Amino acid sequence: MMNNKIPFYAERSFGEKFNVVFSFLKQNWRYMLRYILYGVLPLSLLAALSVDNLMSSTMNAVGDEPVNTGLQLFGNYIFLSVVCVLVGLWVGSVVFACMQLYNERANGLEDVTFADLKPYAKRNAGRIFKCGLAGIPVAFAVIAILVGCAMVDVTFYIVAFIVVLALCIPLLMVLPTYIYEDISVWKAYARGLRLGWKTWVGIFALGFVLTFISKALSFVFAIPWYVVFLIKAVFGYSDPYNPNIINIIVDLLQYVFGVIMWIGQFTLSTIFLVSISYLYSHAAEKLDDMSVAKGIDDFEGMADSNPDDDDLFKQSEPLV
Repeated sequence: MMNNKIPFYAERSFGEKFNVVFSFLKQNWRYMLRYILYGVLPLSLLAALSVDNLMSSTMNAVGDEPVNTGLQLFGNYIFLSVVCVLVGLWVGSVVFACMQLYNERANGLEDVTFADLKPYAKRNAGRIFKCGLAGIPVAFAVIAILVGCAMVDVTFYIVAFIVVLALCIPLLMVLPTYIYEDISVWKAYARGLRLGWKTWVGIFALGFVLTFISKALSFVFAIPWYVVFLIKAVFGYSDPYNPNIINIIVDLLQYVFGVIMWIGQFTLSTIFLVSISYLYSHAAEKLDDMSVAKGIDDFEGMADSNPDDDDLFKQSEPLV
């Protein structure tokens, strides 16, 4: 049993929430990174290829037909969007599965195999997908409201826009609520908004700090790709009709650095997923005493799984 295992449901201050995110990552990054890379690595290869094609289409659009260029750009955008959705499903399902196993097992993620992870990840992927689908009509409704307010008056639009931004913070609690609780997706939206609204300041503060850290680290991974891209743009190493050894080397370097960039960005999304999990657990414990409710449910489950004394007497055969 781990001596320094982190309890999930607990009220925490801002500093404690910040520390618990990185404490969890420090304890479990080896286990998580291994399973995350199973899906992220091949998808990063596709994402880098899509971005390279997108940049090449943009840089070489001067002499091409506008229709062809537009179709190429649209196709690459769609392809990259699909890749990002797949990455979100994979990373989200794996990270949440790792956290669920960590909370349930006495020794955390030690000796965890993919077979242990698979049922949790499969359930989580389905829930992430359904949560995203349910969010589509919500997004359309918000857009319709903003457009309607803009048509009425600019002041209404500004007020509505501020309200929407304020509501986006509590919406961060919807997904972890749906993942960690056995409720329907619409109940998760209602409960997540309630938990998020009651802890709005804490979510915003921690989210701001962790977003800044994640973006800074993502930029570090992206620097080599941007350097090669600028070299291609300035020195003209992007002509597909005049290939030479320098163009090939520069294109290869850009692709390799693009893969590294996407691996870094996709993997760093783990910080966001772990943070919203502990933000949810803090809110649920603060407002609903979830640790007490969880303990009662576990006790009742143990009682139900063990036969009563009366049942033992009923099952035993009379002595002859």
